[in-house]
Amino acid sequence: MVGFTCRMDGKCCRIYWVPVTHLDVFRIVYYGDFKPEEFLKPHEGPSSSIPSIKTRRREYCLALRQDMNKCVFLLDNGKCSIHEFKPLTCRFYPFVYVTRNGKAIDIDVYSKALGKCPGLVMDKNPINTSLRNQLLRLANIRLIEIKLYHEAISNLLYEFNSNPSIQEAIDFLVDKAREDYYRLRANKLWVK
Repeated sequence: MVGFTCRMDGKCCRIYWVPVTHLDVFRIVYYGDFKPEEFLKPHEGPSSSIPSIKTRRREYCLALRQDMNKCVFLLDNGKCSIHEFKPLTCRFYPFVYVTRNGKAIDIDVYSKALGKCPGLVMDKNPINTSLRNQLLRLANIRLIEIKLYHEAISNLLYEFNSNPSIQEAIDFLVDKAREDYYRLRANKLWVK
């Protein structure tokens, strides 16, 4: 059976950049008491997993900042300092979700994680049912969050006539995330 137990060795935090939504940013601000400028950096170009911010001058995604080729939240001992409320992108690794008609229908192993993630246990059997069900629930919440992020970006671009500064974008999106947090929480869809 395919299984996974995070070894918290930080390998994934050194090889990938992490795109974030407004709600990922809100989690870090709300639970970690960080300021967005302490951990965010615009990543030029689009992301395959979340909507990008397309202004008149550029296109970028919000991403966790990297210092010395590692995530800004990776501690010297290899552990994540925000593990309890880390971005949902991080929570899925080393898995990906498969969608159909806007709904997550299956979970698979991320092919690039093979041989890189020490917590991934592979054999010829399917992913552990309990793990698969947890990830499917999280994936469907993630899809709702991505939809809300897309709406937030549309509102941002309308509000700033398609030309917000990065700071205006971050401030606007964190405020919008606060509103979305209350809506998700009321519907029991909030993930810490």
